[in-house]
Amino acid sequence: MVTLALAGCNGAKYACAFDQGSSLDFSKGKWILNKPFEEGINARMYGLAIKHFGVILGDSLMEMHNVRSEGLIASQSPFEPTKEELEDIRIGTQCDYLINIKGTVLKEEMSGFAGSTTYGSAERSNTAKVDIRIYDLNNFELVSSSFAIGKDKRTLTEDHDWSLVTGTKTIRLKGLSKLIRKYKKNQLKTLSKK
Repeated sequence: MVTLALAGCNGAKYACAFDQGSSLDFSKGKWILNKPFEEGINARMYGLAIKHFGVILGDSLMEMHNVRSEGLIASQSPFEPTKEELEDIRIGTQCDYLINIKGTVLKEEMSGFAGSTTYGSAERSNTAKVDIRIYDLNNFELVSSSFAIGKDKRTLTEDHDWSLVTGTKTIRLKGLSKLIRKYKKNQLKTLSKK
């Protein structure tokens, strides 16, 4: 099932979609966050993911480098691990779910500002994508697959004024934040017994 949501922010527009598992029960088990697969802003994406998933998961969220058994698994598991790798992660971390994040620059045609052209008009855009994959480590399967794509598109002309452009780093960070908020909004609620 694919669900889309569009939102505008600082010139960039975002689309979020779930290919699988849009509603998860975050109240059970221990969840491990892998280091993001990202160049250039890895630490910022990781910090943002810890913050936002931490709101959803609380003390159930673990970091890979804090729980892995030395020598049994690497400090970062593959973005799309095999069944055998998922089993190694489960044994090495004693966790129930693995969260993987990947950021990708799709197009980067503008820097911080968009100006005018010397002749005619031109279309320019900055586009980036963030993917989240969540795996069940007990059943060795993918339970959620989602992505957010952000794009800041401009039509530049000879008389175009200078304007601020959303960079691909910001697009990836905001896309990640929006996607995790979708998980929070869609999470399954466990009814407590009275």
